Amino acid sequence: MLSNFKILTVTHKQVDLADLPSYQLSGGDEREHLQLGELQKALACEELYYLNTCNRVLYLIITDRVISDQHLEILFPRGEKDKISFFQGEDAVLHLFEVASSIHSLVLGEREILKQIRDAYDKQFAWGIAGDNIRLLIQRTVRTAKKIYSDTRIAERPVSVVSLAVKRLLQFNLSKDANFVLLGAGDTIALLLKHLKKKGFSNFHIYNRTLERAENLAASLGGAYSPLSDLASHEAAFDCLIAGTGSDRPLVTSEILDKLANGTGHEKVWMDLSVPNNLSPEVRETYPDRYVGIDSLKKEATENMKARKSEIDKVNRILLDAVEAFQQLFYRRRVERAFTQIPAEIKSIKRKAISEVFRKDLDTLDPKAKDVVEKMMDYMEKKCISVPMKAAKKALI
Repeated sequence: MLSNFKILTVTHKQVDLADLPSYQLSGGDEREHLQLGELQKALACEELYYLNTCNRVLYLIITDRVISDQHLEILFPRGEKDKISFFQGEDAVLHLFEVASSIHSLVLGEREILKQIRDAYDKQFAWGIAGDNIRLLIQRTVRTAKKIYSDTRIAERPVSVVSLAVKRLLQFNLSKDANFVLLGAGDTIALLLKHLKKKGFSNFHIYNRTLERAENLAASLGGAYSPLSDLASHEAAFDCLIAGTGSDRPLVTSEILDKLANGTGHEKVWMDLSVPNNLSPEVRETYPDRYVGIDSLKKEATENMKARKSEIDKVNRILLDAVEAFQQLFYRRRVERAFTQIPAEIKSIKRKAISEVFRKDLDTLDPKAKDVVEKMMDYMEKKCISVPMKAAKKALI
């Protein structure tokens, strides 16, 4: 019954993330719209759905045709065939449910995938690429994922270093006008600052070896920036220093620490997100209650990930129940579609009977008798429509 549902996908499990773009559609929404329309014609499929995330490319196809090498070449012209995974029927439905539930994501329990699934569907349904079958599946996919996120703990307890770092910082009850000094302007610091900005913090001073990168990051935050070489001469008061550079030696030595602390080091928060550490051991030893290191954050992340993985069995039970529920839903929808044609067919039969089959006989009747016959036909039409519809509803219930 679900055999027309087919998924072809490539993920980070089959290819390196750096190679994944070669499997993706290129360009913005307008270009994507055109490409998907061309793919739908080339595949001669009823409906098509395309999902592209940072770690996967997925096509959901509704077709009664057998998937062949030709389909693979159409969808992944630059990709290797042995890297492509194929799912059909119940397996395809289950796979999409699993994707939405994040059990195949780079980070288990990451909810962002559900938004990506919905956003892709909204666009493609509006374009007419995805139709009623995909609509039913996406609706059930969203419903299933929400149930998993609410009924299990798979998305609880942060597992990324940045999320845990923000959580730890908030525990120090820093005021919203707190001043932050950042060492580094790489991806980790940039993501951390994005989170802090959302939390209402706004006073940032960024020190980085490459001044241009620090300038760009500071401009996006409305903060200040300086070359890393000027760190030792920093004079402005601050409440938190966060280090996250790729330096292979400590940047905050005992000598620089004394200048930065300026007698108030016990009031400041010292956070080191670097490997190897950017803050010298003296920082941790001098201010143990105000120090947060990468090792403790990673340890907590590992423990939290173990807690998430312990929920997998519960997630799988929900997924299997959801597939069965979708089978029943899809069966009911097929019956409903079939019976929606009955009224039109019966009306067509009545029209043909009056205008063609019994036309000569009706012409021999007087107006009164003819009117009675037409009333009888109208009555029979309504009854012929209602009887099978009632029977179908009863059977579905």
